[in-house]
Amino acid sequence: MRSFRWAIAILLALTASVTLVSSALAALPPGVAGTVTPQQRSAVIGRDKQVTVNVELPDSCAGTSVQLRLYQPPTDGSNALVPVTAPALAAVSISATASAGSFPVVVPLPAALAGDPVRVWPGVSGNCLAAPVYDSGAGIDLAKLDAAENPGTTSTIVVYGPALKSTSPTNPDKTTLGDFTGSLTVMANGVACTTANVGKGATTDASGNVRIHLGTAGQPAQCSTAGAAVTFVRADGATLYEKRTLLPGVTQQLQNLAPEAVPDGPGPTATITAAPTTTAVAPAPPAPPNTGSEGPSSTAGSRGWLIAVGGLAILAAAVCGAAAVRRRQ
Repeated sequence: MRSFRWAIAILLALTASVTLVSSALAALPPGVAGTVTPQQRSAVIGRDKQVTVNVELPDSCAGTSVQLRLYQPPTDGSNALVPVTAPALAAVSISATASAGSFPVVVPLPAALAGDPVRVWPGVSGNCLAAPVYDSGAGIDLAKLDAAENPGTTSTIVVYGPALKSTSPTNPDKTTLGDFTGSLTVMANGVACTTANVGKGATTDASGNVRIHLGTAGQPAQCSTAGAAVTFVRADGATLYEKRTLLPGVTQQLQNLAPEAVPDGPGPTATITAAPTTTAVAPAPPAPPNTGSEGPSSTAGSRGWLIAVGGLAILAAAVCGAAAVRRRQ
C-alpha cells in the first residue's frame, strides 16, 4: 500500500491548486463574494516593481478602512495564515478606503529579498469583515534576481527542503518524500538539462534544500534560453504537476512534487480540521500513479486518490504532517 500512503502525503503536503475561503463570507449577503485575486501568480524580486491584486468586498465595506498585507503559512502547526515575517515583505501593508464591488490594489515589491524565494498570499482585513479574506488561489511565488548564484545566463531551481523531509502519517517505515521521489530530471523545452538526486545522499544547502543549476557548462542551449518551458520528471518517469518558465539570472522555488495525472480516477478525500478563519473546498492536483508493488484495486471504491483540501491545511501538513485522511466509501 506504499503508493496509497504517498498519494496521501504528496497531495496533503505539496499541492498547489488550492482555494481558501474566509469564514467571513458566510455572513455576506447572498450573491456577494469577498475575494482577493492577484493578476499574476509569480513575480521576480529585483526585477518586478509591483503586483496588482483585484479585491471584491461587500457593500458593507464601502467607505470603510481596510488593510491589505502579505501572509505566509504558519510554523506552529495551526491552519491559519499569518503575516509574513521577512522584513522586506512585512513592510508591504497598504491601507485603503474600500469601495463597493471590485477594485485593484497595487502592491509594491521590495527591491531585494534576503534568503530564498518564497510563496505568499495577499489578504484583506477590516472592521467590516468578520475575518480576513485571503487570496483564493495558490498564492504568489516570489522568485529573486540573484546574479551571485546565477552568473551569465544560468538560473537555479530550489527544491524545498521541508517538503523533501516530510513523511506520510500512514507510512510506518517513515520513507521521506525525497527518498520516494528519488531524483528530478529538469527539462527545458523538452530537452533534459540535468538530473539531481533529492533522496538519500542528496547534496543540500544549510536549510536542507536541493539547488539545481541550469544553463551551466555542458548543458544544451535550451537550458539557458529565456522563456523555455521547464518541467520536472521523477525517477519513476512521472512528470510533476508544477511547471516553471526558465528565467536566466533568477532563483525560483519548487515545493509541489505531485505528478500531473492519475490514470485511476478519483478516490477518497481528506478530512481536515481547519482553523475558524478558513474552510477547505477545492480539489487538489491529481494523485500519483501506482508506483508500489501493491497497486490500487480496480473496484470503484478504491481507485486512486484525489485529495480535497484547503491551502492552509496543506502547507501546515507540509511543516507538521498533521492531517486526517479517510478512505472514500
